[in-house]
Amino acid sequence: MMTALSVRIRRTRRLSAAKRRSGAVLPRSFRRHCPSPSIHTGGSMKKFRSAFVLYRDALVSHGDLVFDPAAPQEISVRVRLRGNALVSAAVHSAGGDAALPADALRIRGETLTFSRECFLSCACNAYAVVRLSFSRGQDARIPVYVAGPGGPPDVQRLFPLPGEADRSAAYRVRGGICFCLTAGEALGLPYDFTDADYGRTAVIKLGLPRPISIPRPRRVLIRLKGDGSYNALSLRLYNGCDASEYPLNEQYLDFEDERTLCFVLPETATLPLALCDALRLRYTPGCRKRKGELTVYEITASSEAACLPDAPPPPAYPLFAPPPPQPQPLGRSSRIGAAPTRWIRCITAAPDRSAAFACATDGAPCRMEYREAGSASPFLFAPSTRAEGFETEGDVRVPVLYHKFYLSGLKADTLYEYRLNGGAPATFRTFPAAPERFSAVILADAQIGRDAPYYARYRQILEAAAARISGPQMFISLGDMVCEADDAAEFSELISAAGPAFARFPLAPTPGNHERDDAGSFTAYRRRFALPASSAPELDGLTYWFDVGGFRFFSVCADCAELNERECAHLAELLNRCDQKWKIVLLHCSPYTGKGAEPQYRRTLAPILERGGADIVFSGHSHIYVRASVWEDKAVAPEDGILYLTMGTSGPKAFANDRAFWQDYVFGDREDERLDGGGKTDVTCAVARFSDDRVEIDVQTLSGKTIDRIALQK
Repeated sequence: MMTALSVRIRRTRRLSAAKRRSGAVLPRSFRRHCPSPSIHTGGSMKKFRSAFVLYRDALVSHGDLVFDPAAPQEISVRVRLRGNALVSAAVHSAGGDAALPADALRIRGETLTFSRECFLSCACNAYAVVRLSFSRGQDARIPVYVAGPGGPPDVQRLFPLPGEADRSAAYRVRGGICFCLTAGEALGLPYDFTDADYGRTAVIKLGLPRPISIPRPRRVLIRLKGDGSYNALSLRLYNGCDASEYPLNEQYLDFEDERTLCFVLPETATLPLALCDALRLRYTPGCRKRKGELTVYEITASSEAACLPDAPPPPAYPLFAPPPPQPQPLGRSSRIGAAPTRWIRCITAAPDRSAAFACATDGAPCRMEYREAGSASPFLFAPSTRAEGFETEGDVRVPVLYHKFYLSGLKADTLYEYRLNGGAPATFRTFPAAPERFSAVILADAQIGRDAPYYARYRQILEAAAARISGPQMFISLGDMVCEADDAAEFSELISAAGPAFARFPLAPTPGNHERDDAGSFTAYRRRFALPASSAPELDGLTYWFDVGGFRFFSVCADCAELNERECAHLAELLNRCDQKWKIVLLHCSPYTGKGAEPQYRRTLAPILERGGADIVFSGHSHIYVRASVWEDKAVAPEDGILYLTMGTSGPKAFANDRAFWQDYVFGDREDERLDGGGKTDVTCAVARFSDDRVEIDVQTLSGKTIDRIALQK
């Protein structure tokens, strides 16, 4: 049975545009109407809208739990079911998995208690993880440290382990660099970045991940001999959700003697942790050596508290020029010919008065003519630009001529016909000047690559979503449309799969990390779309805005890379100068999502969104559906903060979730949710309906599962 939460909040006065532009904070209220006991209710939050959500996760909260078999006691945690039912419970430890019988746990009010017998058979000095499955949403994982005789240790050696120095092995690496375990109790790490680009990372793995079996590890210590290269050293761990955790700091190798480096672990890391990458060596622009060797003597984990160590600032200039790209043989494209292909209608800043289109040829010219449909007046030539470039098809580099057409001075809510190179006419309609209602089909993370069957599924999910709406509509892509940024065949296949949808209705794309090419730029991505210009020229085609009725949409280039001061200031200015009633933000990587959450965006991007008055943030990257409502880095009710929605996947890749405090509801954490009846990824799509005072969002899978429904009103 479906349950719903509906809360109506009084409307408060909005600050004047002048005050918002001056940096004043948006209005907030301390008054609480029907507060939920499962969310943060302190602090100041904006309160000028009502909210409805269909589903909510059960919430389980606890501190660091330790079970002592010598003096066994019951273990209790706080659980808020929020309309869910507890289906099953099991405990996983080094000794194996065991289902917990019903009489081994009890729920009284909001307290869930596990009997002593649940952990008596678990291995000592190691973590046992209790997994709770609920009727919907994500499972809960509760780590319990089972102490051994004498209490839990504070330090654990991770390398070398007994007998490890007697064997030699090669490990999976990135960057074309081979690391081997050398003779003796040391790890030799030769590296060679001579032909590498800046940012390339070399990774060494110590076989399988090594569990860290101490309570709440807070730092990892690595004793090694540096080489003065000024490359950046870090490591990676896996957490209890099989997701990556990184230290809060990295270290620059500005020394040549033997030292012990301290890497501080986040207090919010999901336990238990395991060492995954013993070392990650990043090639920096300020490096002083492209080739060298490090020697690691010992790696240990410690539960002692640690402060972030002082680190030398990275050099502000490169000492070496990046290597020139290796030339590829030229050839002809099998997907791009003399006839215009990859025809896309792109969003404009004012889609009621203008239109933009983009296409590609193999170098042949292309012209566009247009007029009002049914008119006897002659066709008008559309102003255009073109740029030459190259894309790849396999190992071949193919020439591409990119064409962009910009139509201005159009009439609102009017049907136009156009033709390319004098061919058969086609039509498009401009948006109304002030639509009572319009809709958007929202997708993320196709990344289909060579997995051909998913192109048909991509088209099916677009058609199914479009069939659920009528009237003015557009498409929104939240990044990672492709696996390889400059792969001509992949992008062509995706646009072909979309059929007429991307030609008839405006597409608003947002760049993701897979839109970056091997050089780290968005060159191919920018050339493929005709998007609104930015007041910051370096962000043209990456960060832009457009208006529809009382809504302003902001597409932000947040693809996991750190935002610099210029980008932050530019976004803050765009938000603060906006007088529209609703502010909708589109980005690829969100501060508050699932496995792909970017902690740096919680420090830099989230405060800008809050001060700028953002209402909803749509994102992708995590390949799982996540809903969160956050204000001042605290989970709040949907009407109290910014609503963050991560849109799942529209391609073959689907991941389990990494549990975080801000998550209100997650779909896809379990395999039966991620897959359809045929064992394929059940791709996800959202339809958002916008009216003057209300936004309704309906999220479904291709198989017809209703993932979520949300409504905001103000």
